[in-house]
Amino acid sequence: MMILPHIIERILVTAFYPNGVIGLNRLDEDDLEQIPILRQVVCLCRFIREENGTLKLTNTGNLPLKVVREMYLTGVTDWYYTKYPEKRIKETDARFVMIARDLATVSGIIRKRNNALLLTRKGEKLLADRQLLLETLIRDFVHLFDLSRYDGYEFTPGLGFRDAGLSLLVFDRVRRQMPGESPSDMDYAKGYFDMRPDFYEGMRSIDCYLFRTYQNFMELFGLVTTDQKWNREENRMIMTIQPTPLFDRMIAIRDDYDRIGVRMSPQLKIYTLKITLTGTNPPVWRRVQVPSSMLLSDLHYLIQYTMGWENAHLHEFEKEEVCYTDVVDEELPSVQYGGMMIADLLKESGDRMIYRYDFGDNWQHDIELEEMTIPQEGSEYWVCTEGARRCPPEDCGGVHGYQQMLQILNDPDDPQREEYLYWLGGPYEPDEWKSSLLNLSLHVSADDKETDPRFA
Repeated sequence: MMILPHIIERILVTAFYPNGVIGLNRLDEDDLEQIPILRQVVCLCRFIREENGTLKLTNTGNLPLKVVREMYLTGVTDWYYTKYPEKRIKETDARFVMIARDLATVSGIIRKRNNALLLTRKGEKLLADRQLLLETLIRDFVHLFDLSRYDGYEFTPGLGFRDAGLSLLVFDRVRRQMPGESPSDMDYAKGYFDMRPDFYEGMRSIDCYLFRTYQNFMELFGLVTTDQKWNREENRMIMTIQPTPLFDRMIAIRDDYDRIGVRMSPQLKIYTLKITLTGTNPPVWRRVQVPSSMLLSDLHYLIQYTMGWENAHLHEFEKEEVCYTDVVDEELPSVQYGGMMIADLLKESGDRMIYRYDFGDNWQHDIELEEMTIPQEGSEYWVCTEGARRCPPEDCGGVHGYQQMLQILNDPDDPQREEYLYWLGGPYEPDEWKSSLLNLSLHVSADDKETDPRFA
């Protein structure tokens, strides 16, 4: 599952705002009652009201024990207090109680004054409309709240909650792509880190992501249930994640999130490009349709995703012996392509340029402008239309190493075959190809509200 970076950015920025890619459906009172953190915030506000609008805190600034206990019991419980129900529950030992209190403060529902909690006018208004209260809590949790204060993963402060909208999309798409199966925690983690590779720093980052996303955010909002068991074979705790019935009733995901809106203009053309990995035989190639106004920076990502690369190495474009890169190196003469469009380099049918990826393996792609089409307003174009053969694996030694690898894999008696299969993580079928962007489309419109500013 791949999504272009600027679409990921749109998902992150607009999550739970009006007209965002990820939103909330309107719930009835029974559904609202199933959301643990909503129950906890309402419980806290009830205690404030019962104390004539001023809930006194302890000398250390914590909630009274009776408030902590009732808030804990109305939220997500943990195994320790379930096993030892006689134990006193202090606020400092109840993470979800602390989160509920602090989120209510960040959202402006309550405020602290003279070592006491007071209900604000905004809080009174939100309590009268539980749907509006939910929308406020989930939006502020994603965009304003700092979850890293509560979990010991301070080294990645935004991972797992600032991008919660993206995680909801990943969770929904992974389970739909595996009908009849139970996706593992690693399936969900892989779907996320495929789109956020810069956040990946080994198993610790996976643990952080799963903990924050599923055991905190999604459980607190009643979207999933989780369970953990030790797996001897993998030598780690395996998290089982199941969506609740509330997930589909609560979360709204726009169907057109991966549609690129292109603004109509007299200069706009739709380019049909054929991208061929030079030196491969039979050739590895893709055919794509893109707006002439597409930036070279976006074309880079499009090539990465349609071909199947992992965007793990440097790259450059070359046209008439001039190299265009995202970062200029003084030792390698080149032009920085920031702000440059495809139309700046490809102007007529038959024009060609080179896209070079991984200067060690030296994967060279021939890009040919096959056709230019004048679009009609309201027309729709699929981005990736055709292709053949699977992309070579990263770091396999370039075209020569790739061809050598295929020969070894095709020979059951070759002593290196098992070593290659282990390195590849299983069988490798070079003839199989399915683009991760087959559902991505372009929509040409004169309405600025329907267009992506990058293609205006």
